[in-house]
Amino acid sequence: MPTPGLFRAPVVLDQAMLPIVVADFDGDGNLDIAGGAADARVQLLLGVGDGRFQPGAEMPGGNGPASIGAADFNGDGRLDIVMAYSGVSDQGTGDDDILVFLAKDDGSFEALVQPAGVNPQALVVGDFNEDEVPDLATANGFDYLSIFAGLGDGTFADPENYPINARFASGIAAADFDGDGNLDLVTTNSMIGKGRSDRTMSVLLGAGDGTFGEPQTFPVSGPQPIMPVVGDFNGDGFADVASPDGYPTRVTSVLLGLGNGALRETSYYLCGPNPHTLATADLDGDGILDLVCGNAGEEGGPVGKGIAALFGLGDGTFKPGVDLVGNQFGEGIAAAADLDNDGQIDLIVYSDTLVVLFNDIPR
Repeated sequence: MPTPGLFRAPVVLDQAMLPIVVADFDGDGNLDIAGGAADARVQLLLGVGDGRFQPGAEMPGGNGPASIGAADFNGDGRLDIVMAYSGVSDQGTGDDDILVFLAKDDGSFEALVQPAGVNPQALVVGDFNEDEVPDLATANGFDYLSIFAGLGDGTFADPENYPINARFASGIAAADFDGDGNLDLVTTNSMIGKGRSDRTMSVLLGAGDGTFGEPQTFPVSGPQPIMPVVGDFNGDGFADVASPDGYPTRVTSVLLGLGNGALRETSYYLCGPNPHTLATADLDGDGILDLVCGNAGEEGGPVGKGIAALFGLGDGTFKPGVDLVGNQFGEGIAAAADLDNDGQIDLIVYSDTLVVLFNDIPR
């Protein structure tokens, strides 16, 4: 069961969906879930406002779903879905494409194919050229990232590629790292599941016109930084970055932003065996961002396989990891959001299926 006093009894969604994105797709004020489902499908689960979900639209997708996002890509006021499909998947060869699913009046979606290039591992949505149209950036598993400028009709321009000064890019996130009001990009530089890593993160500063400068690389203590998660962890107004460090470690690294585009690693934290997913949110309502780790390794130590929290202290440091649910309900964190409209951040975790954990942390 969940740790007493922290999370209430969970709801098992009985859906094997990864990756997922949480957003209000039907405009009813309740958060919904969209994700990659079995048999190369994309599935919507529509929230009813109390943490329960009912089936929504279902559409054909692709093979090897790797990353997902949501935005209004064609300016019609409805949220659309974008999914990157990697050239390598658990089932073998994937599709190496980006699919954009445009929402229609009747709740269904129309799929458009955007060729992605080589092996997109992760994507992030942002307005990189400040034209009020969402753009895409992808980390491609190799030594560069790609920018796809949105054209406003649900399609994208051909990609512009930027080197990252590393051999591999496994994850990507967007934030303003130098305080100029333009979105910048950060990548984690490793090859997921292959044991190869540059042990760095790269920051590329955005010019605000859709172009980016030369990469700056910053060392990470862990052997395999997997995915960057951004937030202001020390309250100085500058974007910081955290990443789980994967097999064979038990740690999550935190790098604090200096406000000029540079990152400084301050510490790493014991999170659990083989931390491979990470989310940030204010779990305990103290106004300070916390970290939630998904640990896929074997049992052992104070925090074992399953879901753990690192509660933030507000100065960029974190308390020791707390085991939230053991391994009964999941080994990965998929999303953090208020799913039952009670003002507290809940968690969606996964193993064989998605499970909602309802926040009951005392305030």
